[in-house]
Amino acid sequence: MYNDLTAVITKHLLSVSDKLKEVNDPLLHVQQFSYHLNQYKQALKAIVSLFHHLNRYYVTTVLHKDLSRELTKLFNQHISDNSQLFAALNALGKRSFAIGPENLSDIIQQLYALNPDYAKRAPEVFARFIPNVFGSTDESDIPALIQWTKELQEQFPLRGVYPSANSHKRKMDSD
Repeated sequence: MYNDLTAVITKHLLSVSDKLKEVNDPLLHVQQFSYHLNQYKQALKAIVSLFHHLNRYYVTTVLHKDLSRELTKLFNQHISDNSQLFAALNALGKRSFAIGPENLSDIIQQLYALNPDYAKRAPEVFARFIPNVFGSTDESDIPALIQWTKELQEQFPLRGVYPSANSHKRKMDSD
């Protein structure tokens, strides 16, 4: 029964993977990935609860595994662990507001929960949404961070972002 279950889920994941491979637009690819990820997470809860006895008496006892983890590995293997997804995330990470920050944050956090090693495949994007994903900053990193900040500020006019004349900076009182 376990082998049949994993075979059915693998077949479904392969069909979803084929659909995702056909999408060339990075924004659409990430949106469809997010949709399928959320659907799979909801289905996973139902599947694990339906096959509770299989998990408890066969998967855990005989195979020394967990059904939820095994099905998550299948999702990682067939859907989330592909270069097209991370290329799309990197492309969207370079375009400001190509996708809503809350949506991108949700996707990044879910990917990080699936596999923390994914942060190495799109480091700039993950670093924006996962605190301390690459550890704390060392004193020797400060010059590189200053340079990165300057480059980012120089890119603002190129992206159509201009400093506002009506700045919200705190002004010193002349008392």
